[in-house]
Amino acid sequence: MNIVLATGSDKKYLPRMWPYLESIERHSQASRNVVFVPVQGRENWYERVRSLPSVEWRPVQISELRAKNPNNCLQHGEFLAFDDPNASDDDLVIFTDGDIELQRWFSAEELEWLQAMPPNGIAVGYNEGPWGSLAREIELLQPKSDIEEIQRAFPGDWEKMPCCNTGVLIARRSAYRRLCEAYVERYAEIDALLGKYTKQQWLLSWLLQSESFDVRMLPQEVHTHGCHPLPLRCSRQGDDLLYAGTKVMFRHNVEFGPKKERTGAFRHHIYGRQPIAPGAMAQAAGLPLTGAETDEQRASVIVYSKNDFARLAECLKSILHPLSALDELIVVDDGSTDRSADLLLQIESTDPRIRVLRSKNASGRSACWNLAAETAKGRILVFAESDTLAPAGWLDSLTAHFHAKQVGAVGPLWDRPEGPQSFEPHLLVGVTGEFGFEQFSQLISELNIGMSFETKRMEAFFFAVSAEAFQKAGRWDAGLDSQAAALDLCWRLGSSGFSLRIAADVVVRDRSPQPLAISERAVRSLWTKIEAHFKPELPPLQVEIWGAEVLGSVDEGCASAPTEAVAA
Repeated sequence: MNIVLATGSDKKYLPRMWPYLESIERHSQASRNVVFVPVQGRENWYERVRSLPSVEWRPVQISELRAKNPNNCLQHGEFLAFDDPNASDDDLVIFTDGDIELQRWFSAEELEWLQAMPPNGIAVGYNEGPWGSLAREIELLQPKSDIEEIQRAFPGDWEKMPCCNTGVLIARRSAYRRLCEAYVERYAEIDALLGKYTKQQWLLSWLLQSESFDVRMLPQEVHTHGCHPLPLRCSRQGDDLLYAGTKVMFRHNVEFGPKKERTGAFRHHIYGRQPIAPGAMAQAAGLPLTGAETDEQRASVIVYSKNDFARLAECLKSILHPLSALDELIVVDDGSTDRSADLLLQIESTDPRIRVLRSKNASGRSACWNLAAETAKGRILVFAESDTLAPAGWLDSLTAHFHAKQVGAVGPLWDRPEGPQSFEPHLLVGVTGEFGFEQFSQLISELNIGMSFETKRMEAFFFAVSAEAFQKAGRWDAGLDSQAAALDLCWRLGSSGFSLRIAADVVVRDRSPQPLAISERAVRSLWTKIEAHFKPELPPLQVEIWGAEVLGSVDEGCASAPTEAVAA
C-alpha cells in the first residue's frame, strides 16, 4: 500500500508550518514520498524546503487553481492535478493543514485499518464533535444570503449532517479525485453565499455526505485538533499531546511552550485528570473533607430570587439535597410581589440550614449577593439564581476542585451550547439516547469524574468562590449588569493571583429563556474601569484578560464600543 502525505502553503504561511515540515522529516515513513505543494506567484520562495531530503516539492501557480480562495488552501484536492500521472488509484493520499505537528507514524493496527479503506472511502474527524452539525456551523460563516437560499442551493437535513474537520483528510486517490471535482464545481457557489474562509470546510463536509462517499471517522489518536476544546481524554506528556494515554499522530492547532506575546491568539486548554475521589474535598486548600469532620462552616450557597414563585421551590429543593448540617443556604428575595415571600417564610421555618434576607429596594442581583455575602459563614461562597436546577451531589463535586493551590473560583458546566462552560465538548463520542436532566447530569459526572480545566472567564452561574479570594478581589460590582459583573469579578480574581477552573463533572440546568448579552452601557462601564486600573499604561487585550474578545472592539478605547448588545 503506497501512502502519499501531502501538504502545502503560500509564501506567507510557510513560517507557521515550518515546524510541521521538520516533524515530518523526523517521523514520516510514507512508503513513497512527502509532497509539499508551494502555491507561488512570480518568485521561488520555497528554496528552504529543499533542505528537507524527505520532502518533494511540486510548484503550483496561483493562476492554475480552479477554486480560488483567500488563503490559497489546497485541501480540497487540487494538488492531485499536479501529482504523479502514473500513480495508482488505490494509493492512499493524506492531505493536511499546515498548523500541525506529526508526533509519530501510524501503528500496525492503524495501517491495517487504512488498508481496509474501500475505493470510495474517506476518513476525516469531527470538527466540534458529533453534535457539531452543518446547521450550527453555518451561522458562524458570515452568510451573505438568507439561510433559506443557502438551504435551497445545498439541500439536506443539516441538523443531522456532522461538520467535519478537514485539517486531516485520508482517502483513496480515486475517491479524493472525485471529491476534488465536486468541490471545484460547487466552490464558486458557496463562495458567493458565505463570507468566512472556513466555508471550504463546510462545503467539503456537505459533499462528503451528499455524494455517496463512505465516510469513516478518524480515531482520535490519529487526529486531535484544538479548534474547539480538546476531548475529555486528552493529556500532556512533556511536549506531546496524548489521547487515552496514546501519543496523538497529527496534533492539530494545539500549541505548547511559552505564552505568546500580544498576538490575540489564545491557547486551547488541555485537561488534567485530578486525583480526587468522588465527592471528596481536598486538604491542600485547607478545606474540610466532610461535614462530620469539622465544626467549621464549609459552604454558603446564596440564591437570588425575584418574582420567581413558579420555579423557586424546585430550585431550592435541588440545591438543598446535598447540603450537610454545616452548610447554609441564604435566599435573597429582591422585593418580589408574587407569592415568593410566603413560600420562603414557610421553607425557612422548617429547615435550620436556610436563612432568608429581603431587599425592599429591588437593588439587583449583584447587590443582593453582596448583602448575603456580608453575613455568610462558609469558606466557600456559591452564587446562584432561582431559575436553575442542580444535580445530585453537586456541592461535593464542585468544591472538590478547590484542592489545587491558588484556585479562587470554580464553576460548573451548563446546558447551554455557548461559552467555555458548555457541556457539549465533554460528552463521550458515541453517547446517544434521550435523557432526563438527572440521568443526563449523572452521565456527565460519571464520564468526567474528577476532571476540571483552567479558564479565564465564567458566567455568574453557580459561581463558587473561596471567601478568601472574594474578600481579596472585592465584591460584585453592583453598577454592572449580570454578564459584565461576572467578567469583572473574573478579571479581578485573576489580577489578585487566583486561578479559575471549570468542573467538567458537574452540569447545572439553566431554565432562563433569556440570551446571554451585555448592554452597551455595561460594555463601556467595564472597559472604562479596566482602562482606569491600568493607566497610564494601555490595558491588556481582551483575549489576555478573558481568553476571547467578549466585549467587541473596545481595545483602543471606549469610543469604539459596539452600539448593540454584545453576546458574552
